[in-house]
Amino acid sequence: MMKFERSLAIVIALAGLSLNTAQAADDPLALTPTDDIYIDPPLTGKNGGRGAKDDLQLYGFADGKFHRVLLKFDLTQAPPNFRSAVLELSCWNASYTANKASFIRCHPLASAWSEGEASWDMLSAAGKWKTPGGDWDPRAAAGSRVSGPLGGQKNRIFLFDVTMLAAQWKMKPNTNNGLVLMAEKGVDMQLRFRSKEFSDAASRPKLLLYYGKAADKNAMFIPAQDLAPLAPAGSDTPVITYEPRIGTVKLMEKISVKFSATGGQAPYAFGPSGALPPGLSLSRDGTLSGTPTRAGSFRIGVLCVAADRKQATEWLQLTVEDPDAPKAKEPEQKTGELPIGGPPKEAAGKTPAGEKGKKDEGPGLVIED
Repeated sequence: MMKFERSLAIVIALAGLSLNTAQAADDPLALTPTDDIYIDPPLTGKNGGRGAKDDLQLYGFADGKFHRVLLKFDLTQAPPNFRSAVLELSCWNASYTANKASFIRCHPLASAWSEGEASWDMLSAAGKWKTPGGDWDPRAAAGSRVSGPLGGQKNRIFLFDVTMLAAQWKMKPNTNNGLVLMAEKGVDMQLRFRSKEFSDAASRPKLLLYYGKAADKNAMFIPAQDLAPLAPAGSDTPVITYEPRIGTVKLMEKISVKFSATGGQAPYAFGPSGALPPGLSLSRDGTLSGTPTRAGSFRIGVLCVAADRKQATEWLQLTVEDPDAPKAKEPEQKTGELPIGGPPKEAAGKTPAGEKGKKDEGPGLVIED
């Protein structure tokens, strides 16, 4: 019996060694989408063959028109216990004229869909989206910074840290309906990415799974908790907004932030979700006010309950600084390491070899239906 157990242990150890070796040789493991498509309001009642095109159009316009990108990856055959999961997209044409940073949202989709049949109103031949334009979880999975201006045809890489979402897909495959990418609301931006049908496999969308070590931090990564929830239009779940959009205040400085809601059934009642920073209070009408009495970083949750009992939570990341506190010595940055807390000088990602130092040519996107 003992001999059998030793033999079994050796077999298990060799299997583990074989798996680790395979992971190390393929680290990161790159998965291509099983489905990808872009949808927009004109694509209502028809698919238009978008799933067979070799690019994916992600547009946002100030007038409210937009294109959204849908992607789905199959993780069932991927080894478990990856340390990081990063979505990588190759953008070949862009137009974003604003001289400021914005971002792309990434949300988990809540309904199953098919690239051969999905459109603005249809998720498949079996039925329609609950809300035109897609059904997604209002809580973002990740974001990617876009720093303008951008323009013209040039290869750029966009990255999203979707580790938590990919881990959920791996543990519970039945929750994997893919994800949707969209420009931030009200931002005028047009980006065109290569799809899984593109001839050059290296430029296709990828989900990169890292096993040996976690993926390097990148200034483009925006954590999910830093993005305000966004519900699909027409959803009966309240969507919370607040003004002003504060992030950093001084110790003992009076503040007043007004939270409001749309969707669901009015009137709305607001209350704290968890403890508030010392010195602050939240009224039932959604006014967060007071004088912070302790320095630090605080994540404030504001719960909104509509008259029909539908509810949502908005999160505000507030940093309270003490101007009299001694300044902390900034850590030395290692050579070749991207700065954390701000986008790199190259507007939206990696500069391809051979284009080092080349500037964007200005807006030059060709819009196609």
